[in-house]
Amino acid sequence: MIMSTQKQYTARDFIQTLEKGLFSNLFLFLGDEEGLKEKCITKIYELLEKQHGKDNVAFSRFHAESGDLDKFNEFTLSPSMFTPAKLAILSGADSIQSTNEHKKIFSDILSNIPSSSFILILANGYTVPKIIPKEHHNNIITVKFWRLFQNETEKYLIQSLNKAKIQYDHDALRFLIALLGNDVKKIDDAVEKISFSGVDKITKEFLTDFIASERESNVFEFIDSVLQKSDRSFPLLHSLLLDGVYELSILALLTRQFENLMLYHKGIDAGKAPAEMLNNLGIKEKQHSKFIDSAGKFSIVMIEKIFSFIHETEASIKGGGQYKSFLSNPLVVLTEKILFSA
Repeated sequence: MIMSTQKQYTARDFIQTLEKGLFSNLFLFLGDEEGLKEKCITKIYELLEKQHGKDNVAFSRFHAESGDLDKFNEFTLSPSMFTPAKLAILSGADSIQSTNEHKKIFSDILSNIPSSSFILILANGYTVPKIIPKEHHNNIITVKFWRLFQNETEKYLIQSLNKAKIQYDHDALRFLIALLGNDVKKIDDAVEKISFSGVDKITKEFLTDFIASERESNVFEFIDSVLQKSDRSFPLLHSLLLDGVYELSILALLTRQFENLMLYHKGIDAGKAPAEMLNNLGIKEKQHSKFIDSAGKFSIVMIEKIFSFIHETEASIKGGGQYKSFLSNPLVVLTEKILFSA
C-alpha cells in the first residue's frame, strides 16, 4: 500500500489518490451520493484483485439497518481460509444505536483488523457516526460524497463529453441528464461506454438503442460471473438492479444457461464427445473453454438443486412485494445459493 498522512478527502480527491494504489484498510464513506460511493467500492475491489489475483478477494456486504452487525464482525475478524484478502462493507452505520455493547463491538473490530481485511463503513449523514469511538477517528480515512446540483450535473456531463471528444446535440444532452440524474458514477460510466462505442457524435436515437444493447451485455456479464462462481456476481447484479433491468429477464437467461449445462452433462454421460455437444448447443468456439470450465463447477445433482432454487425465486418475484434491502432481493438470494452450492 502507498502511504498517506491525509485523513479527510472529498470524493474527487479520493478517487485521484486511489489511482496511485490503496493506502489504508479502513475507510468511512459519508454522504448521500450513492453512485459515486459504488464507483469507489468497485475501484477498491479492482485494486485488491490486481494485488492478490482475480477471484482471490472475498467480498461481502452487510446492512446495519437489517441487524447485520454481528455478521460483519465475524466476517471481518475471522481468519481468511480460502482467499488472501477480504473486503467487508457495512452500510447504514449511522442507523446503529450508540449503546455500550455496540461501541464495544466496533472498538474490537477497529482495534483488531487483520492485515488481510479491508473495511468500508458507509453512512448517509455527513458526520462520523456516534457508534465509532472517538479514539479511532484518527485511524479512519474519511471521504465525503456530496450530490451535485442540477447546474453542476450539466456542467460535469458537458466537461466529460468534451474531454472524451464526443459531440452531442441538445436532445441527447437533455436525455442523458434525465436518464442519469445527478449520479456522478453513472455519468462517468455512461461517457466511458459511449467512448468505447467509437462514435464521435451522439443523438437521442443513438442513445436509446445503445442503452438497450448495453443492458443486455451487462446481463450476460453477470451470468458469466455466476457460472464461474465469482464474487463479482454481487456488484454486477447490484448494478443491473439499480439500472432497472427486469428481474424475470435476468432469471430467464440464467435458467437457459443452466439448462445448457444440464444437456451437456447428459450428452457426455450418454457417450457423446464434448465438441459434439458444444456444437449441438450452439456454443460459440471462443466460449468453449469457459463453458467446459463452468460444467466442471456444476454437477447434475447441483444443477437439479439450482433448478428448485430458480423455481422458488420465480415464485417470489412474481409474488411481488417490496424488499427491505439489496440482500433480501430474491435474485441476490438465488445468486448466493448458486455461488455456495456444493
